[in-house]
Amino acid sequence: MVLAAAALLLGGTTLHFVAGFYGGRDTSEHAWGADDAYITYRYADNLLHGHGLVFNPGERVEGFTNLLFVGISALTLGVFGKAWAYPAVTALNLVFAALAFLVFHRRAAEHLGPRRAALASLLFAGCPSWWLWTASGMETSLVVLLQLALWSAVDREQAEGGNCPVWPLALAATLLILARADGFVWVAAAAAYFLLQGNRRSALRTLGVAAPSFVALFAWRLAYYGELLPNTYYAKVSDPFPARIAAASRRLVELALEVGLLPYLLTFVVVAAALVSGRKSWSRRLRWPFPVFFAAAVTGFWIVVGGDHYAERFLLILFPLGIVELLRLFDGAGARSSAVLVLLLLSLQCRPLLFDPRFDYVAGRYDCWVTLGEFLAEVPGDPLLAVDAAGKIPFFSGLRTIDMRGLTDPHIARIESRVMDSPGHNKRAPEYVLDRRPELIAAWVLPQLDLAVGLQRPLYSQAGYRLAWMLNTARVSRRWDVLDVRGASDDDIRNLVAAGYRYGVLEHRADGDPGEKLPRGSHPAASGL
Repeated sequence: MVLAAAALLLGGTTLHFVAGFYGGRDTSEHAWGADDAYITYRYADNLLHGHGLVFNPGERVEGFTNLLFVGISALTLGVFGKAWAYPAVTALNLVFAALAFLVFHRRAAEHLGPRRAALASLLFAGCPSWWLWTASGMETSLVVLLQLALWSAVDREQAEGGNCPVWPLALAATLLILARADGFVWVAAAAAYFLLQGNRRSALRTLGVAAPSFVALFAWRLAYYGELLPNTYYAKVSDPFPARIAAASRRLVELALEVGLLPYLLTFVVVAAALVSGRKSWSRRLRWPFPVFFAAAVTGFWIVVGGDHYAERFLLILFPLGIVELLRLFDGAGARSSAVLVLLLLSLQCRPLLFDPRFDYVAGRYDCWVTLGEFLAEVPGDPLLAVDAAGKIPFFSGLRTIDMRGLTDPHIARIESRVMDSPGHNKRAPEYVLDRRPELIAAWVLPQLDLAVGLQRPLYSQAGYRLAWMLNTARVSRRWDVLDVRGASDDDIRNLVAAGYRYGVLEHRADGDPGEKLPRGSHPAASGL
């Protein structure tokens, strides 16, 4: 069964890589990987070309949250080249996922025994959310692997009272701190767990082995970028605290129902309630299982920072933690009952295959932002581009870019949030963008011909901009995916928006009518579709 589970993980990830999506809307901008993955690739590409860890050469802004993965991506791009960035990194992610599977199976075998560990491994592999994020091109599978490695090291520390070799704990803690900007939170959670168990020696060992990498990372960030925190922190953690808590809590409830997390969240609550009710005094230490404690830390942190734009990405570790704890609750169940339970859990986990648009598998799909990035790479000169999606379009176009969402722009990241939206998508600074006079502005086009980043039509028209190109955002390619709409009427453009050309590029026309030489592949007609 374990081999069958491993094959399921491999097959599901491959299927999603070939035919799946990474965004919830009925558009193709997240077809070939999640857009944010290409922010990492752009930093990696600039590093390879001697520009340093920068988004735009000459501008030091930490617009990534995954230093270790940037380094891994740079090595991957150096071997396979820029054109193969996403497939090569995804193949590497599959290796991380396979290692996570092996670490989880070992944890499950120690907690549940061989037979029930095989069932646990089947549940782990039969999780479409896990396939999706392994194939996303992002660092998620690496982070889950390291979180599982931390769990393994904590179990060993707790079992041997801090008398075991320290290197597994040191390795897991160091790599977690380097893998994610919030990695130190999980290391601190492990130290807090040891303190809760009365194991002061292991708590000090955990903090001791983590301290050098923690201090070194923050010292390097301060020296290189002039900041103690990455720019992404300011871009994402911005709404008032009560609003963040409320929005993330609502989103957690939705995700619990949508992706099959509900049974595991309920398990954590049941186990925690049993532990609390079984003690006569709160002052006595509670013997919490690490999976329950760690799940509480992960969930609590996710809520405090306001959740995440990419749905369940940072909650994936709750699946393996919850699988083990849930099967432990049913320790006395017979073979038939266990099989029924596993089938029920699998059906809940696989619910997204039927109802989640990210799993609307399409043969021959295309990615509109990849298409637009390659198109803009052929625009004459070296125009400055402002864009509301800082991944694929800048990566494939190679243009200097203003990130209108603020992930890689320190000014936008620090402005006050004006809208309630998902983290990293709630900042608007249209006046600032126009003041920088980019030659091109790319963003979603609304039916009234405003842009979705707060650039209303009167504002950009007065500044000398007009719509130049419209992009097909459907999930399948058309004969002409990029249309030249210079000279088209408002009604023509509105018809294009209604027909699925929902993304547009403005050009600045203050110095005449640029663009007489069209990039290859554009079409000079906006009507007649």
